[in-house]
Amino acid sequence: MTVGVISASPVHTERIHALQHEIVREGEMLIKAEPPDLEAVVARLERIERNNEICLLLVDGDDVVGMAEAGVRRFEGMTHAASLEFAVRRSHRAGGGVKMLLDAMIGRCDVAGMWRLELCLLPTNELMVNLAGDTGFMEEGRSPRSRIVDGIELDFIHFARLLDSAPEPLGLRPDPEREDSVAGAEIELVAAEESHASDIDALVDGVARERRWIGQVESRGVDAQSAFINYNREHSNPHFLAMDGSRVVGWIDIVQYQVVGQEHVAGLGMGLRPGYRGQGIGSRLMTRALDAARAVGIRQVILEVYGNNIAAQALYRRFGFETTCIRRRCRRLDGYEEDLVVMQVLLDD
Repeated sequence: MTVGVISASPVHTERIHALQHEIVREGEMLIKAEPPDLEAVVARLERIERNNEICLLLVDGDDVVGMAEAGVRRFEGMTHAASLEFAVRRSHRAGGGVKMLLDAMIGRCDVAGMWRLELCLLPTNELMVNLAGDTGFMEEGRSPRSRIVDGIELDFIHFARLLDSAPEPLGLRPDPEREDSVAGAEIELVAAEESHASDIDALVDGVARERRWIGQVESRGVDAQSAFINYNREHSNPHFLAMDGSRVVGWIDIVQYQVVGQEHVAGLGMGLRPGYRGQGIGSRLMTRALDAARAVGIRQVILEVYGNNIAAQALYRRFGFETTCIRRRCRRLDGYEEDLVVMQVLLDD
């Protein structure tokens, strides 16, 4: 039979599901440690079509023997960055099948305007690690101890390639103007409650519209914020607010991953209202949230921060965070270009 590459469609759902089960059970090619159920595969294919993402299949006759996905970052200014994932049956990894699938995916991404391509690989996936190096991908960093399955700890290795179609780099965003501080504020830290949803949403919206600190450029709405508060409470995720009287002036959340093999990992997000920065409030929020994270069994906290946000990076380093990856040219917004710095701290060290 002739091996070739085609676009995935709903008619392939069951064969994709069977392939992912087979590859995940092997434990070396995909970073996920538990295969998705059929409903998850259906939802993923629908999301790919809805978001104009890409899913390609390596086929041998009527048999699906491999697949590749390109998921796009949905934040404004980041849709040129695509995260790639590959799964190929062991019988078809030799003989150029994986290379054929990778070349096809690179070509499709190029046509779609995705010129920053990212790969996150396990060190056990020697085939893809070597192939990445042979096809122009450069290692951008490693996330230590990111997956633990059956007592075996594995790092994640981050690769990226900028295609020849990448535009010329833009200038760096200038430093922020000095802010007038709110004098004499008495700040109290409290746990987030659903009654705070509207005030948190307004704060997040204000910080987002500054267009330099967080990925969002506007809030997701009060209902989404209310759902997020309830989710964190149900899962014992640390979620705290800085209050100036009845006014919410800062937030921090640490959200534990609900992924098999990565339950020890959580992502951190935080922000402060202008006028309340540089006064130690961020340090107080960090102390409270990291203590709470330890208490609920979180052992690794990861965050992303833009390269121009020097003050935030200094804060994180004071709490033991180290840079594990720098995603070059990840955001292009308002005529400026920024790297995305990934930092992590191991709480049990």
